[in-house]
Amino acid sequence: MDKTRQYELVRWLKQQSAPARRWLRLSMLFGLISGLLIITQAWLLASILQALIMDNIPRGTSWINSGCWRQPLLCGQ
Repeated sequence: MDKTRQYELVRWLKQQSAPARRWLRLSMLFGLISGLLIITQAWLLASILQALIMDNIPRGTSWINSGCWRQPLLCGQ
């Protein structure tokens, strides 16, 4: 392949990459958000299981509605 053809192809590839860059960054952002939501979900599930199994809180109590699951997060405990 001669140099002029190679230069034209490289320039064409750079032109094609510009519009795709926005979608790639958006995809990376959604992946990051998804990962953070999975970590949050795992933390909430672990908090519920901790309360039910280790702390022996009965299932009938409305400790989730009272907000006591937020205390360790908000109070730093």
